[in-house]
Amino acid sequence: MTFDSLLVFATLIVAVYAVLPEYRRLELKLRWGTLDWGLLLAEIILIHYLLFFQFFRKMGFSPGLNLHKWGISPKNTAYLSLIIFGFIIAIHLSTIKLNKRKIYKFRNFTSELIRELRFSDLVKVLEKRLTVLKRIYEADFFLSRLKRKFAPSSLWEVLALLENEENLEASAKAKSLRKIYRKPLSIICKILPSYSKPQNASQDVVRSFLLSNDFTEYVAKNRPYFAIEIYKNEFREAEEFYEGYFKTILSNTSSIFYQEIKNNQNLSTGHSYALLEEK
Repeated sequence: MTFDSLLVFATLIVAVYAVLPEYRRLELKLRWGTLDWGLLLAEIILIHYLLFFQFFRKMGFSPGLNLHKWGISPKNTAYLSLIIFGFIIAIHLSTIKLNKRKIYKFRNFTSELIRELRFSDLVKVLEKRLTVLKRIYEADFFLSRLKRKFAPSSLWEVLALLENEENLEASAKAKSLRKIYRKPLSIICKILPSYSKPQNASQDVVRSFLLSNDFTEYVAKNRPYFAIEIYKNEFREAEEFYEGYFKTILSNTSSIFYQEIKNNQNLSTGHSYALLEEK
């Protein structure tokens, strides 16, 4: 591989990226992370090492494997390294999902899309990640669940009920348990993570689109069935979203609400709707 072929390859990559739909470029930005930048940097260093292999060999920076005996030269090694690099990056990007570390980047992207009123791209980004977003939203992870389970406040509520009993023996037992378990439970809860920071970030994401009147109106008019996915995840902020959502579809006679009713207007089945004819 020569400098000319390397430039052609780089130009091709830039051209392919330029013609990608905006949604695909956004997906790539969301998935691309520190590891990918590290792999890219390593590949650039390797390519330049192979291009200047003769120089580095004279300087003593050569593995001394004598691969030329098998017809392996620095040029075809550079080509092979590009193929392997592309294969590894493709596999890595295809397996990347939204997680606790990437939620901050995801928050920035969703905020940018909302500011630019790019709700079509926003819905495409959200619909694949709502389930994972809900998990981070509730900090629904093993260690955080364990922390909540052993939180002293949860145990004290139970013990308080025992203390309120008229039975003095039960009250004494509750006080004894309180003294025994207070310190070890407090230590456990301090050690276990709560994931409050990614949880707050995910809640910011949810509030940013569910409390946006423009987003609500877009979903009601253009992606009405996306509201079902929001309903399945039971976000706390969904009440205000649905209030605006139903106002929009009810006020627009060409909305999906009236279309669904019209499509079900068949009295012969015995369980459908009968609508008054417009005059």
